[in-house]
Amino acid sequence: MQRFLGALSLTALMLGLTAVTQVQPQTSKDVLHSFQTDFLNSPLQPGLKSDLKPEIEDQHILTRAEFARILVTNIPLPSAPQAPLPIADLPPSHWAYDEVQTVLQSGLMTKYQNGQFHPNEPLTRAEGFSILAKAQGKTLSPTPPATPDLLKHYPDAGQIPIWARGTIAHALRSGLLNVRKGDRINPLTPMTVGDLAYALKVYLKAKP
Repeated sequence: MQRFLGALSLTALMLGLTAVTQVQPQTSKDVLHSFQTDFLNSPLQPGLKSDLKPEIEDQHILTRAEFARILVTNIPLPSAPQAPLPIADLPPSHWAYDEVQTVLQSGLMTKYQNGQFHPNEPLTRAEGFSILAKAQGKTLSPTPPATPDLLKHYPDAGQIPIWARGTIAHALRSGLLNVRKGDRINPLTPMTVGDLAYALKVYLKAKP
């Protein structure tokens, strides 16, 4: 825990998150508030475009609930009111319940086969950027489909799950995905605050 909090402190210094002090599930709302008010309003950090320093790569890893909350807060998804979906491990009192319902009903995220959402589990970069690519397709003008042939230029493209190859190609072509040093996608590493912030800034800049 001490190492984890130390990494967060360093991340705050590097990325301009001035109010993040704790990230246990019960304080996640504070993390999201800081993300919204501080980090998204700061300039793009050059280090996030390539050649990431190890201490930046070791920043706050997003949980599935945090990802859903930030996504819905910053991207106005088309509304389709429906009866709430049953989620075995997410009661209506959960701080991200409404946002999780939105991403589930929009089809951007799914439950596991056991009916659970696993709100406190991290998601991979392949999962996160695939969700962002699908969100972009729902909210921006349609663009020609990205071709997976684009992936052959990246040395670790073989690690991308088959189901994510099309959406990762789209994320690469649209600039949502912050490619790491050595043209690496790192699809199986956890999605971080920096990854999502970079993608959202690119996404919001592309909005008409």
